[in-house]
Amino acid sequence: MSHYCKICGGYKANEKFSGKGHAAHICKKCARLPIEKQNEMQTVNRLMGLPFWLSKDQRSWLEKMMESQNEEIRNAAEWAWESRFAPMTEPDDDTDPDDDTDPDELAFDFEPEAETDDEWNDVDIDPYELPF
Repeated sequence: MSHYCKICGGYKANEKFSGKGHAAHICKKCARLPIEKQNEMQTVNRLMGLPFWLSKDQRSWLEKMMESQNEEIRNAAEWAWESRFAPMTEPDDDTDPDDDTDPDELAFDFEPEAETDDEWNDVDIDPYELPF
């Protein structure tokens, strides 16, 4: 069974964790990193895992992370903010209201095969005799 590392966000084999690493949820590779790097990676991992709908606490924490001194954390926080609270813009409409082009002129010259409703009306189907 794999274990989760809260620093790198990966699921790793049992052998990748030391005795104390199991309880702390930190793999051996991440445990060797400097504390500052561990904190940065853990914060970015938490930012990427935020739910779409944020509580007041999560929103205030995200706003605080957008003012971080660390560029990587700030960029991740700004991305998380923009993906949730992007300003609503009108879609680009390529149609010109002054365009007098007839839509029928733009249509393809496609003629369906001559099929009439009479062909289908001649078929007697009893719904109780269907195979399904």
